[in-house]
Amino acid sequence: MNSASYIAAAILQNKASANLAKWGMQPVETLGLVASEECGELCQAILKTNHEGGDRDRIRQEAIDLGAVCLQILEHFK
Repeated sequence: MNSASYIAAAILQNKASANLAKWGMQPVETLGLVASEECGELCQAILKTNHEGGDRDRIRQEAIDLGAVCLQILEHFK
């Protein structure tokens, strides 16, 4: 992995840890629903940025939120 990949992994892990601290270990079914919601928010951010002059940083934040939830799902299969 290159340094950017390590940084991205650390960002996602930190967000997943914050989610776990806030919400506790959620059932995988709940996390699947949350991932679906986060995916929708990411798509909305992309559309707003590309067609309505939205903030590109929102795309980054929504991608981090989605990635963190995906990591939380993977925790169930360790």
